[in-house]
Amino acid sequence: MTKDRARKSTLERFFHEHNMRFEKVLASRIEAIKNATPLTLDNAIIIPHRMIAQVLVEQLQLMLSAIKEYFILFNVPNPVSFY
Repeated sequence: MTKDRARKSTLERFFHEHNMRFEKVLASRIEAIKNATPLTLDNAIIIPHRMIAQVLVEQLQLMLSAIKEYFILFNVPNPVSFY
């Protein structure tokens, strides 16, 4: 299993996009991410849980699509922008 690393610029962009702008906090979070260690390297645990996460993401995408279609179909004002 390879260890994927996010670039510092990618992390900074992510945090800025999520309205986290305090430089001290940003530096602290990036340092914590850099020094993080995995809880396990056991593929018997990682693979099924990764699959569960992927299925949950697909279900959420489908649900958001259905909600958006509902608002369009019934001409209901959408209180939340999904896309």
